[in-house]
Amino acid sequence: MRLILLLITAVVIGFLLEKQLGSNSTDSEIGYSENNVLPKPPKNKQDLQNLKKDLNQLMQDTKDKRAKNIEQTLNK
Repeated sequence: MRLILLLITAVVIGFLLEKQLGSNSTDSEIGYSENNVLPKPPKNKQDLQNLKKDLNQLMQDTKDKRAKNIEQTLNK
């Protein structure tokens, strides 16, 4: 009886692994922009500083949006 239960468990795990590993997810396209082109890394100091400024601005904007959403949720 234990052997049958072990075999059934192995088949279920194998099926789940095959389903998970064999799926083609569209979520893996995170690194692509709207034009499906990979962004280029900064090549000089000015590009690196611009990237740093852009990332800081993105973080600030995201923080402000989240704070606004939390405030709206608490005021309801």
